[in-house]
Amino acid sequence: RSSDGSYHAGGWIDNKPNGMGVRFDKYGNLSYVSNFKDGKETGLCVEFREDGGISIFKWIDDTKKIIQTIYP
Repeated sequence: RSSDGSYHAGGWIDNKPNGMGVRFDKYGNLSYVSNFKDGKETGLCVEFREDGGISIFKWIDDTKKIIQTIYP
């Protein structure tokens, strides 16, 4: 993505992320792991935060619902 330098690795259909995928920030650090459908995150996801925390959340109706955040 040219807007922030991040990139996606995983399945693609019709030029949109589909299936399991991971996102990396512009420095190559893992940002999150998620399932995608038609380019949108869906279901359970894990986010690796800049502050060292790990958040587990679920997408419900295009809204991110935090289940738990773990800090080192």
